Amino acid sequence: MATDTTTETTDAVIEVTPEALAKILEIRSAEDDPETLGLRIEIVGAAGVDYQYDLSFHELAKAEADDVIVEREGLPIVIPANSVENMTGATLDLPASG
Repeated sequence: MATDTTTETTDAVIEVTPEALAKILEIRSAEDDPETLGLRIEIVGAAGVDYQYDLSFHELAKAEADDVIVEREGLPIVIPANSVENMTGATLDLPASG
């Protein structure tokens, strides 16, 4: 069935490192009703081969019908349909501390 294929495809959209996941969940826990929020990641621009992203917490109930929602270790991640293709295979990580 097409749903199975879609699930397999969306599962590969983005990965999150354990360190980034812990930090995101920590930040989300300080929000009002954290369990109703997902991390929305959208590509908002490009500079050469690098993309510019907008990350924010969004109410899951307000996700658009064509948004892709994947879950990583209890964190729902909302990706607008127009960002899915370019985000496929990406990994969300914390910046290296120097």
